Amino acid sequence: MKILKSLVVVALMTMAVGASAKDKPLDPPPDGKAVVYMGKMNAFVGAAWPFHFFVDDQYVARVKGKNYARIVVEPGEHLFWVAMQSRRTFVKAKVEAGHSYALYAKLTQGAELLPITRDSKDWKEFGGMITGSKPLDLDPKDVEEWKSKQPDYIEKALAEWKAAGEPALKLMADEHID
Repeated sequence: MKILKSLVVVALMTMAVGASAKDKPLDPPPDGKAVVYMGKMNAFVGAAWPFHFFVDDQYVARVKGKNYARIVVEPGEHLFWVAMQSRRTFVKAKVEAGHSYALYAKLTQGAELLPITRDSKDWKEFGGMITGSKPLDLDPKDVEEWKSKQPDYIEKALAEWKAAGEPALKLMADEHID
């Protein structure tokens, strides 16, 4: 009987934690801006391989392990992408001021970047990560150091993407997570 009561308590606590991640509010974007959370969740599989996050033609973060970046952007259309070694995936997004969006970087045969919402199957883990821990500290020195080591990378990557017909997933303005 004691074991059954313990199992019931554990089950209720697990449901409460899952519900809290799904329902917990996020910090609002600055006035007139949108926020995009870009994160890597599979901390054990491929944890040693960093994912590199980009917005349009700008390098924004290097993520190792289970972590995320909170990126403030102007409203409108943007190209979000992730790279790991020679593998890149792209998401064309339209974001609105006052809203937050989520992109989940997943290790498959390379790096996949997937839009998610609070109704997505991966939201419980991703939402728990972004509501339960602080984002990466995006140090401008790290960004500049990466750029200096690979001065033509972004230009070449975007040229290859355009030559391939601009394949990309879509993130629509109404797919926000707030």
